[in-house]
Amino acid sequence: MKNITLNCIGLIGCSSFDVEKNGEDLAKIKNILQYNLNIKVKIADSLFSIRNNKDKANDLNLFFKDREIDIIFDISGGDAANNILEYIDYTIVKNSKAIYAGYSDNTVIINTLYKKSNKYSYYYNINNLIRSDSLNQIEYFKKIFIDRNFTELFNYKFLKGNKLNGIVIGGNIRCFLKLAGTRYFPNFKNKILFLESYSGNEDRIISYLYQLKHIGVFKGINGIILGTFTELEIQNKDIEDMFLDFFKEYKFPIIKSNELGHNSNAKLIVIGSKINL
Repeated sequence: MKNITLNCIGLIGCSSFDVEKNGEDLAKIKNILQYNLNIKVKIADSLFSIRNNKDKANDLNLFFKDREIDIIFDISGGDAANNILEYIDYTIVKNSKAIYAGYSDNTVIINTLYKKSNKYSYYYNINNLIRSDSLNQIEYFKKIFIDRNFTELFNYKFLKGNKLNGIVIGGNIRCFLKLAGTRYFPNFKNKILFLESYSGNEDRIISYLYQLKHIGVFKGINGIILGTFTELEIQNKDIEDMFLDFFKEYKFPIIKSNELGHNSNAKLIVIGSKINL
């Protein structure tokens, strides 16, 4: 990854965003960035009105073309991110200095940018700046995005094996599977697959894993990073045995981190870039 100087941020919503419901949060995030962190902020027009998929994609293309913007943070989530994929200009993305950052449903955009433009992205939720762990998240934001301190991204433990290296792909397991069978699904050979989820009981999560298995994902990967599985862990905090049992036929290493996912203290993982643990 190339070092960047963070002078200007773009805020966008490529998935579901309701300005009447979330407009106050948007204003709070803007204020923290501008007044606490002294960063210039540009906001996509499509956040303020009901716009079609082409409008959202056009805003994203414009942000990638904007030479002033260093990072594009997506503050949206839900179900609509894959609707804009066919309207993104991947040549503009490839030639841009800007880095995209989002999480959850924006998994589909993050992995598509890697597949179509060989572009890495940040799997990170900027909304955490105003959540319950706000003060710690502001300090973390400064450390990662301003001071560029990537020495210790997140804590983890090995469930299987003792080393892990390769380019990371993946994200939210439900949203990632939206790409299956499309031209936007990344190649898995020698990759590290990162998976996390907010919703989903044991049956649902296992069914997602079987879908990945049935399309051959686990045959060529170098290993797996498991983040948090919020609903499942609320129901049953000890989920490690469930994953170990499912993956018992595979020899690749597996790590578990409680600092990646939907929780308010979640940290960053870079999708489309090599990791060595």
